[in-house]
Amino acid sequence: MRFPGQGASSTIRQFALGIAVTLVVMAPGGALPRALAASAEPLLNQLSDRLLLRESLSGQFRQYKHLPFLEQPFESSGHFALDDAGGLRWQVEQPMPSLMLVRDDSVTLDGKPVKDRGTGQLITLIMRGFMVGELDGLLRYFSVSGDLDRTPWVLELKPTGRLSAVIRGVTLQGDTYLQRIEILEPESAQTVIEFCDVHPGATPQDAVED
Repeated sequence: MRFPGQGASSTIRQFALGIAVTLVVMAPGGALPRALAASAEPLLNQLSDRLLLRESLSGQFRQYKHLPFLEQPFESSGHFALDDAGGLRWQVEQPMPSLMLVRDDSVTLDGKPVKDRGTGQLITLIMRGFMVGELDGLLRYFSVSGDLDRTPWVLELKPTGRLSAVIRGVTLQGDTYLQRIEILEPESAQTVIEFCDVHPGATPQDAVED
């Protein structure tokens, strides 16, 4: 797609870090009723058994942000790393370099702290959950269904509570690793993140600094 001019550089940076912007409103609360959560646990346990579990992961990502006023999606790409303490490094390399660091509840975008509650918790929940097989945390925020009798497997997440006001649904796909995240947002907006060259371990330059 053709990129906007320099006056829109801050907007480009937000799109390139859409995983943080899209999910920034998530905060504790809105958990599923116990009966519904219990019905989804066997599905998540079965999926966890299919994953190659690691203490750290790194790889490449490509992200597409679909907006109703753009003919073509905004595309960005880069490198990610998740360390053994659950810290996430999200390095956008194209079209404009930008860096998100997540450590526990602390999130920085290009060195500036993000104060919105729950951002780090949510990103760590999804990325680390699929790395170490701790998927039951999804039930705090989503009702879960899926089809594991296919490759790639598919997991459908329907948000509950306050999250449902800004996210219509999340579809996850993968095999032994998480390969694709699709986030449906209001007014036909959509974020798609695809992972490739995913491998265990993280290099020293991938370290998530405090």
